[in-house]
Amino acid sequence: MNKKKYMLLLLTLITSILSAHNRIQKTFEKISSLIKKEPLEKIDQRELSAVGIKQISIHNIHGPISIKTGWEKETICLKTIKKAKKQENLNNLTVTINTTQPHHLVVSSHDLNKKRNDIIEYELIIPLNLAVQLKTKKGNIIINKINGPIKAMTDAGTITISNTKNTICAQTNKTGDIIIEKAQGSIQALSRHGNITINNPCNNITAHSTRGKLMVTCDTISPSSIFKLETITGNITLRTPTKTDAYITAKTTHGTVTSDHPITLKPYTTKLNSTAWNLFKKEIEGTLGSGGAQIAFKSTHGNVKIVETHTT
Repeated sequence: MNKKKYMLLLLTLITSILSAHNRIQKTFEKISSLIKKEPLEKIDQRELSAVGIKQISIHNIHGPISIKTGWEKETICLKTIKKAKKQENLNNLTVTINTTQPHHLVVSSHDLNKKRNDIIEYELIIPLNLAVQLKTKKGNIIINKINGPIKAMTDAGTITISNTKNTICAQTNKTGDIIIEKAQGSIQALSRHGNITINNPCNNITAHSTRGKLMVTCDTISPSSIFKLETITGNITLRTPTKTDAYITAKTTHGTVTSDHPITLKPYTTKLNSTAWNLFKKEIEGTLGSGGAQIAFKSTHGNVKIVETHTT
């Protein structure tokens, strides 16, 4: 093969390779554009009368809910943000407002195609003293500065509640953490696969996590408070000031119980052998300070720890 024919063959081969490369690149760009395509959005905002309303409920399918107080007016500011990849899907997302129940406003999400995971986000500003009931299958829930009782539930998402004055019931059914701060009312928190964190509670606590940590931090504990803290798989930590008065019961099947606080143990009769020492690490009953609040810990596969915090 002479040099001229060789160069021609080489040029043909290079052209073929470049052409194939360009086709692959265009295909890749087309696929990437489909993947990265921003969803379509429709925002709706309205004011609803809250005259005579004592409770508001939000029933969402897929998407977060954020609710707070910002005024003392008898109106509710409701903002919804619908998101979908296609206009047809966006049109299938609807929000209904039901006022037929006495003193109760119910807002619900609907999707004509239930197999899709298109999103409706809720943002609300409500009067200070309304009772709140929020539920979403998939999405975070955020609640701030509510004086009325609160119920919040999500199948998958984090629940964050802060600065409240009434009872709280928070539940994550599949995955998601629960975070509660500065709650003056009693607390019930249930999590299946997620941590529970409670800071500065002022009342009773019932908290259970199937698979996750449970952490409670207190500046003070009222003598009348009752804490029931329980996990299946996960450690439990209670942080309290040096001066804490409480009756303590703690039990773990496959972990250990430790305390920075001096605990006056309830008298009992036992042999001093390996079985007794092993039980002593896993189950205690006694008093912090002079007693008062009732605090019960229970874990199957987790440690129980009482940590002493020093106030300045």
